[in-house]
Amino acid sequence: MNTVRAEAGAPARTKTSFWIWAGVAALLVLSVYTGWQAERLRRELAQLQGRSATVAQERTKLAKELADAERIAAILSDPASVQVSMPQLQKGAPAMRAYWHARLGIVVAGVRIPAPAGDRTLELWLLSKEPGRKPIPAGVLRPQADGKFVLLVSEPPAPMQDAKALAITEEPAGGSEQPTSAPRWVGAIG
Repeated sequence: MNTVRAEAGAPARTKTSFWIWAGVAALLVLSVYTGWQAERLRRELAQLQGRSATVAQERTKLAKELADAERIAAILSDPASVQVSMPQLQKGAPAMRAYWHARLGIVVAGVRIPAPAGDRTLELWLLSKEPGRKPIPAGVLRPQADGKFVLLVSEPPAPMQDAKALAITEEPAGGSEQPTSAPRWVGAIG
């Protein structure tokens, strides 16, 4: 009797084990597909995060440019700003003009300003009223390709009442601690 039961159970096991193996194979295929999809989604997420970081940096840059433009407009339009004419010391070159607001800072602007040679830059200096004191560096900028020059100094390194003049020299890229060339533009304050 036991023999008959074992024989009758054999086909059932074969059928069961076929479905178990089919299920295992389906789970394996599903696992591989899910892993592939997860990796694809991870790559897409990394790309989106990279784009998001780029957009955030661009947004921060634009916000700073907007704040600077608003500050420049405020300095240029405020009657409390002191205007300083800065003629070019070489004949035939365009003049610049500075606007110094005691609270908002300094704007130096000019048009058709020739760019210094190579990687040199233009540097703004505050010339002290105090005899013997060295010029104080206040900012560097190269004119744009079209000759437009707008330098904003949000926090001047000395108060207006301590300066007798502004000067601009041509300096190595990044500026210098002390002028290395003769001033190209100079303007007396007040």
